[in-house]
Amino acid sequence: MELFITRHPLTEENKRKVIQSHHDSNISAEGKVELRRLIKRLKREKISFIYSSDSPRCAYASERISSALKIPVEFTELLREYNRGDLVKAGEIVPEWGAIKIPNHHWVPNNGESIARLYERIDKVINTVGIDSKKRVLFVTHSFVAKAIVSKILGLNVVECAKSFSISNCSLTKVSYKEGTARIGYLNSYDFLKD
Repeated sequence: MELFITRHPLTEENKRKVIQSHHDSNISAEGKVELRRLIKRLKREKISFIYSSDSPRCAYASERISSALKIPVEFTELLREYNRGDLVKAGEIVPEWGAIKIPNHHWVPNNGESIARLYERIDKVINTVGIDSKKRVLFVTHSFVAKAIVSKILGLNVVECAKSFSISNCSLTKVSYKEGTARIGYLNSYDFLKD
């Protein structure tokens, strides 16, 4: 399997560094430009299927990618943003990751989900695709979920990884699976988004 991962386009809330969580948000003018450039880049990849978070900002991107590439899309709650519960509420300013204390992968914040539950969601969607398949698929999701996918594949701690690398809006990450081994082709690639 070749897995391509992208984050939804820049929203007005992203620009203000406001947590959106599972709430709706507005794609910014810059985000619409980014999406057009991402679609142009994706045309080279011969992707056959899209799995997308069912959040409106991801659906917006996925529908346009699907239409431009003439490939099917499936919307799933499995790729929704990590539910931080009461740790960080929608509408608040995004805190630095060091400020968020997650004691272990099984700890559940009030009204949220554990990292272990997030990993279960990721396993389900990857198993749906078939890790040993020859498919070329695109996941359209959110920053922390994209980081969790990469860290899970590499056997790393997502909370630590979240501090180590970024996933920019409309960036592209490629993970290839061959004979039981995962390889990162590129991580958070976004040069194609520039003028």
